[in-house]
Amino acid sequence: MSDLYLNKLAFCALSTGLLMTGLNEASRTMFPAKKFVAITEPAPETDRRPELAAQLDYHALFAVADASAGKAVSSKCMSCHRFEDGAATLVGPPLFGVLGRDIGSLPGFRYSTGVGSLTSLDGAWTYNKLERFLKRPRELASGTAMNFPGIRKLEERINLIAYLRTLTSAEPEPLP
Repeated sequence: MSDLYLNKLAFCALSTGLLMTGLNEASRTMFPAKKFVAITEPAPETDRRPELAAQLDYHALFAVADASAGKAVSSKCMSCHRFEDGAATLVGPPLFGVLGRDIGSLPGFRYSTGVGSLTSLDGAWTYNKLERFLKRPRELASGTAMNFPGIRKLEERINLIAYLRTLTSAEPEPLP
């Protein structure tokens, strides 16, 4: 190997590194990063009864929620659910208008029945119930046939709920 070959090799390596650094800096100026506000999980609950569960501050959470990011998170649900108004039932019920709808009440969908199923739960889908169900479906409804482990990140759950809140033909469900 000659000295000229080693010089060419060193030049290529250094110029590639310089080019990568320049492109990185140029992309940072062209596409500034969104300011990220961390959403933290509430302290673990010692009492598991739903009526005594710690309430999340939804006003603060929805102030930083991103419904378009929630639409991206909804891709995790699309193999079983549809989000359009009047959509056909798949493995799971359509989720258009789910917020505020009575739990286990969609006409034409056969929910699992029995102890711990969704049909055994009273009331409507509230922010709290939906957030808990999205976190761990079997914790809220142990007898549900839904075979989904849940969404771990609170930020993703809140963004998804913000997206689901927009899916209504009426006024969106008011924040608690």
